Amino acid sequence: MGEFETKTSLARTDPFKIKDTGIGMSKSVLNKVFDYTYSTKSEEGMGFGLAICRQIVYSHGGDLAFESELGKWTSVFILLPREGQVVDLNLDTILGGDN
Repeated sequence: MGEFETKTSLARTDPFKIKDTGIGMSKSVLNKVFDYTYSTKSEEGMGFGLAICRQIVYSHGGDLAFESELGKWTSVFILLPREGQVVDLNLDTILGGDN
């Protein structure tokens, strides 16, 4: 059975992090996870889920990103501003990657 980990912080630049030790995602999948109609579930899914999640986070002035290692783990990072706060950073800046 895999493990599940969460991390939160009150610091403005620390995103909420969710990490699991599941099957992970390849780089090609990571590059498409936010594309509307992209799904890894063949005909079982329509592919709107993560694209809609990202739009919801964006509409609240935040950011959403994934990191993963195929066969090992996936992490989801969610950055949301506190009430009345404008976030001038994005997860690319915080994580130092291409998210």
